[in-house]
Amino acid sequence: MANKDIVAKLMAKTADGDEEISRLLAMCAGRVILKRLNEGEKELPDEHTLRHIADWISAAVVTDAEWLSNLDADGRPKKLMKFSTIEQITAEADKAMRIANQRLFPVGAVADDEEIHQELEDGYVLVKMLAPSALDRESAAMQHCIGHGSYDFLLKSGLRTFLSLRDPAGKPHVTIEIDNQTNKVHQLQGKQNRAPIKRYIDILKPALENKYIVSTPTRLGYAIDEHGKWHDIYTLQNGMKFEGTLNISGTDLTELPRDLIVTGHLIANDTCLSELPPGLKVRGNVELRRSQIRRLGDAVKVNGNMDLSGSRMMILPNGLTVGGSLDLSNTKVWKLPSGLRVGHTLDISSTDISEIPEDIIVRVKLTMYRTDVETLPDSINDDLVVYRSPPKHNWFGKSQSDGCLAADMKFKPKPRNSIRKLFGFG
Repeated sequence: MANKDIVAKLMAKTADGDEEISRLLAMCAGRVILKRLNEGEKELPDEHTLRHIADWISAAVVTDAEWLSNLDADGRPKKLMKFSTIEQITAEADKAMRIANQRLFPVGAVADDEEIHQELEDGYVLVKMLAPSALDRESAAMQHCIGHGSYDFLLKSGLRTFLSLRDPAGKPHVTIEIDNQTNKVHQLQGKQNRAPIKRYIDILKPALENKYIVSTPTRLGYAIDEHGKWHDIYTLQNGMKFEGTLNISGTDLTELPRDLIVTGHLIANDTCLSELPPGLKVRGNVELRRSQIRRLGDAVKVNGNMDLSGSRMMILPNGLTVGGSLDLSNTKVWKLPSGLRVGHTLDISSTDISEIPEDIIVRVKLTMYRTDVETLPDSINDDLVVYRSPPKHNWFGKSQSDGCLAADMKFKPKPRNSIRKLFGFG
């Protein structure tokens, strides 16, 4: 998929399909992300950062902010075109939300626009917000944008339910947005759109477990098993099965229990894992970017993609089979294993790998920027697409690459000289 298509899809998803919000989001965040992707950056901003930016833009559209009418020659809001980093956009969103929240009502419970949804332990309660005025107070207290107008329609139409975790003194600590059509928790935010403190999630757990679909509980310190039960990620047991994705990225976990089954993806970027556990079965992708991983254990088959880029991986097991793509870029791997099978793309860019073994199979593409590989063995498919140097940009801003077919890189002995052959030297 082309980079511009990836960005367009991401903008539409973040904007929940709203064409106007998606268009404006693309002018700031989308433009910055596309530039980073074209420069070789693989990491995308996290979902919550993009959602925060989209909320700011949505509130601006609802309130018809003055800056939306200050356009450049191409009809684009100048404010959105001035940013060069995601951090700058986020800071602008924070600033706008602080100003907006100062105009909202002071915090205080009002009986006719809220109701008790569920009583929890230690005097905490879940409060259901019934009117925009309740969203306004929640926004002022939590310093996020739920009360800036862009969520009013979702509340009034009944498409979403908005809940607030309140302590015994009535102070809010977590704001929850639930999609009433799918029963999915669309957002679960702490103050200033940060991840909630784990103590509050522990209190909320009985209200969420087996009742609502929470897609990223590992961000909150939990993983959900096949029966819908929540488990602290630091106390997982041998043989557990997890439906969907198990995401432990950014945690300080150093090991996982044996015989885990993950029906979706295992995502463990930026972790301290040194090796994968025995008996691990993952039906989707395995992501271990920038991790401390050094060994794959007995994992010799991955159904989806495997991303080890930037990790400390040095040696791969013989017979490793990856159904999708295998990314080894910027790792310590210096030699490819015997019998390696890759169903799509093999990326060995910026490694010390200097030759490709005779018995490996790569189905679609080989990327090897900044390596010492000069030739390919005859066993490699002649039609394999090979990229040897990073894309370049021409005067028109389009990417150019020196991609070639594998057949052009295979060793071809020089023709024997006919005169030397005549005298018996050829």
